[in-house]
Amino acid sequence: MWIPAISRRWRAACRPSTTSAPTPRTRPPSWRSRARRGAPNPAAYDGPEVAAQQKKGYPDLGPLTLPAPPDRAFAAAGGGRAAAGLGDRGRRPREGRLEATATTPWFGFKDDVVVRVTAAGSGSRVDVRSKSRVGRSDLGANAKRIRAFLAELSARLAA
Repeated sequence: MWIPAISRRWRAACRPSTTSAPTPRTRPPSWRSRARRGAPNPAAYDGPEVAAQQKKGYPDLGPLTLPAPPDRAFAAAGGGRAAAGLGDRGRRPREGRLEATATTPWFGFKDDVVVRVTAAGSGSRVDVRSKSRVGRSDLGANAKRIRAFLAELSARLAA
């Protein structure tokens, strides 16, 4: 029983004490659905101090640039959302945004995800933000979710 406790403490010590992970640390996508209303962790972005922690803890997280046009990338992001097991919270194709909810397996905690797809040159740029509704630290779960989602999206568009 003490090994899982040590493992959790080690993971917590190695991760930023934050409940969110965005790919752009300036102007991250925001939620429009009502899913986050009443959540103990507010939907507002945590600001530059937390952004610095996130940059230090997750230096690899960043926007994904794709050669596909935005409409194709958005369609693939919708398929990636389903493949990642994220519940649909709304799609706004004209805005290039979709919202989803992840549910943790053990305790059923809800984490919200927003994806924004915009034009970038002849291709597109994908920004993702994931945030826990409750808790003081996500132990890296939101960053892990974003990495997996972006990897799945890249693979979908490469196929």
